[in-house]
Amino acid sequence: VHRTELIPAGESAPVTHVSESEMLADGMRNPDMAATGSEASDLSAQATNAKTPWWQWALLGLYVAGVIVTLSRTAYSALQVSRLIRSGEQHYDADGTSIIVVDHDLAPFSWMQWIVLSRNDYEEASPFILAHEKAHLAFGPSEEELLAEIFCDLQWFNPAAWLLKRELRAIHEYEADDAVLSHGADVKAYQYSLVKKAVGASGYSITNSFHHSILKNR
Repeated sequence: VHRTELIPAGESAPVTHVSESEMLADGMRNPDMAATGSEASDLSAQATNAKTPWWQWALLGLYVAGVIVTLSRTAYSALQVSRLIRSGEQHYDADGTSIIVVDHDLAPFSWMQWIVLSRNDYEEASPFILAHEKAHLAFGPSEEELLAEIFCDLQWFNPAAWLLKRELRAIHEYEADDAVLSHGADVKAYQYSLVKKAVGASGYSITNSFHHSILKNR
């Protein structure tokens, strides 16, 4: 680390660059010099702060604005899901799973300890849908996806953050699919159920939907 020493006006001594370790050694040998070095350091810091380029402040403002926008989007999505769950009819499956039935036409999804279904899906009682969403609840991906969402909010400018969230969600879908098939579900019938629900989407960025953009790979 190098620090520029300030020379009072009128003196012709050259400006030198010294390392922090050299200044510490000089200060230990000469306490007066240490005090002078500290004062010079304060003056140097003030001069540096006063000369901060405007574009650095502009970049900082842009980053903060982006974080506010993305965090607001996540908070709004969470609020919408919470309202939807509170407004729906609560039912319990035979194993005690909490199922929220809503009148909206949406794709089935899970969030925390709830499974949200449209009334048509609930009355149809598809075993594949419930098995898939129950697998999500068993693996507990809601907390992981919420953390990934917040990570993307803080790193909104970083493409790797968004790729990470997409891959994490894909892993969760593969896990749930594998859990359904490992319990003896017919592969073809399960594929048809995925295609049938491909036209729907939950519309909430923080939820685990039965339909997903990686449908072809699944």
